[in-house]
Amino acid sequence: MEQVGSQYLLGPIPPGRHKVFVVAMDENLRFSSPFPLELLRPLPKGLSKAVLIPVAGGLVLMVFLLSVFPVLGKGRGPLRRALLSAVAVSVLGLQVFAAIVPHAKGWPFVGFTMYTQTYHAQSLLYRPVIRALLEGGKEVEVSPSEGGITVPYTTFRSLVPLLNGGPLRLEEFRETLGRNLGAPVQRLRILAERTRLTPGGPKPAGALLLGLYPPLHRPSSPDQGGGK
Repeated sequence: MEQVGSQYLLGPIPPGRHKVFVVAMDENLRFSSPFPLELLRPLPKGLSKAVLIPVAGGLVLMVFLLSVFPVLGKGRGPLRRALLSAVAVSVLGLQVFAAIVPHAKGWPFVGFTMYTQTYHAQSLLYRPVIRALLEGGKEVEVSPSEGGITVPYTTFRSLVPLLNGGPLRLEEFRETLGRNLGAPVQRLRILAERTRLTPGGPKPAGALLLGLYPPLHRPSSPDQGGGK
């Protein structure tokens, strides 16, 4: 995500098909249902499956031939070790090969965005955070698992049950969190902390408040609530 003036633009995306979920949020932090958008960036001909699969297959075949040919006729032990070595080298080699390809995430054995994520000057990085305000005014960062969500660390996907689950889900999370922390939780804040990549290094860019529970009650204006 990059900021251009007052607008935020989705940064360069790798070739291939992508799905983006758009969520609207009002001033009271009420969220709309996610609206999916399909994005397609055509693949260059040199990165198509018709080219990459034969190239990858040829590399694997070459590794096996170079590993097995020297030990032919030397017994099962050397042959077995050569085959295992060829498998290990092929897997590692294909990982490296996939890392070079912009749409490597589509490979069945590579499911990590570290292979496809690109960063540019002035790009914004987002880190999801859950903060709990305890009695006494101390605020601590907590993980979803401490509140009963079965994920090992905080991701935007793990925040979906809290952001879209309504007050009952948030209250359940708060109570479970309080039991695990050994102290009542007064308030929850769900944030997206932002960092901007500048020529001088990463700089904090302020956090976006995604959710607040219990919500702050704003006093009603005189012209609301049936005033005469």
